[in-house]
Amino acid sequence: MVAALEAAKNAKSPIILQMSQGGAAYFAGKGIDNKDQTASIAGAVAGANYIRSVAGVYGIPVVLHTGTAFALHRISNMAKTSY
Repeated sequence: MVAALEAAKNAKSPIILQMSQGGAAYFAGKGIDNKDQTASIAGAVAGANYIRSVAGVYGIPVVLHTGTAFALHRISNMAKTSY
């Protein structure tokens, strides 16, 4: 993510970052079990929070795209209750 943000900043270009289920699980860490997409959802929430935290510093528009990779109601529930 950081390399993509830095490249977009250098190019003075907006960027769309995609987070897949596997990428989100990786962001959460390999030690977290992905049963019932637990690691994927936790990683997606953590990744979105990270992007939200640093996007403004880069001075470019940033869109985070998760597509249809996740059950959105589960992400929303985890974000509200756990993260």
